[in-house]
Amino acid sequence: MQYRRSFSSSQAAFTLIELMLVVAILGIIAAVAIPSYQQHLMRSRRSDAQAVLAAITQAQEGYRGNHASYADSLAALGFSPPANSNYEFTLLSNSEPPFEAGYQAIAKPKPGSPQMRDTPCLVLAIRLQSGQLVYADTHPASTSTHAVCWPK
Repeated sequence: MQYRRSFSSSQAAFTLIELMLVVAILGIIAAVAIPSYQQHLMRSRRSDAQAVLAAITQAQEGYRGNHASYADSLAALGFSPPANSNYEFTLLSNSEPPFEAGYQAIAKPKPGSPQMRDTPCLVLAIRLQSGQLVYADTHPASTSTHAVCWPK
């Protein structure tokens, strides 16, 4: 007994052109979505660094409340940044000019970190100068009164 299988023209199937069209549409969506996602990750990591800088500022104020001056290092402050951060944090003391009676907390991306691609906002800093907090960054459009990389 022989079985014959016949294919009718009404049978559902995908043609090569339809498959190529789907692949092209997925490629266009990926070309738009992936860079947007990477920018979101950069902003998120930058926000994490800003939160650590704010915590350093709070720790400095706590230290100043118990001592006659601000701490001159993160170790003296008793502060250790998160180990999984994409940034290196440093603290410049008030003895280093021009921070008269103040300090500067700086965040720079670790070498090899994906944050190294965040070139407009590569370095973030909070500076206490003459009793006033100043937010600074390396963005070309930033001024002494407005830091582009710091949300307001």
